[in-house]
Amino acid sequence: MALTPPAADAHDRMIEENFDALQKMLPTLMQKEAGRYALMRDCKLVETFTGATDAQKYASVIYDDDNYSVHKITDAPVVVPTVWRVSNKPKKVRIVITPPVGPVVITRMLGV
Repeated sequence: MALTPPAADAHDRMIEENFDALQKMLPTLMQKEAGRYALMRDCKLVETFTGATDAQKYASVIYDDDNYSVHKITDAPVVVPTVWRVSNKPKKVRIVITPPVGPVVITRMLGV
């Protein structure tokens, strides 16, 4: 069986759009918010937090959906692992990206 990367779904695209919006804000944010975590929704900065867990908890209280993302405010290169589909049985998994990116939680679909 060949491994193929999963097609980007709406949630993946939302995370990418939020990340792209954050990158445009980065020069200004790096001056006062470097090292903090940005809660992003609809390509807008909602709030910054000292930890990713704090941002995640806050978002889970104020939003009824998962249409937000948390990103570390850094100008270091970001390496995001690729999740590969290995079968046709989709299973929702949570991937925690650890340093150098920071513990950003991304939900993806993974065939198991």
